[in-house]
Amino acid sequence: MVAHFADGIRFLCIHSFGSIGVAPPDVSGRISSAPPWIHAGNLDNKELVAGTTLFHSDSCKGALFLAGDGHAGRATAK
Repeated sequence: MVAHFADGIRFLCIHSFGSIGVAPPDVSGRISSAPPWIHAGNLDNKELVAGTTLFHSDSCKGALFLAGDGHAGRATAK
């Protein structure tokens, strides 16, 4: 989890997904994944990292889970 930017320059990374969720209800029809909604969608939450549990209800049989739009953000000291 280290990014090598250039010779002698590296920093710790925090990996997360930008989009994560399930299919929206059938009655919604085709929708944009950009705004978060009942299906979750484009959350861009840096706290959704490896080991995190996200609870979400499903709106259709099988849920049709999606995770994508991966991010690697620079870790900061707390």
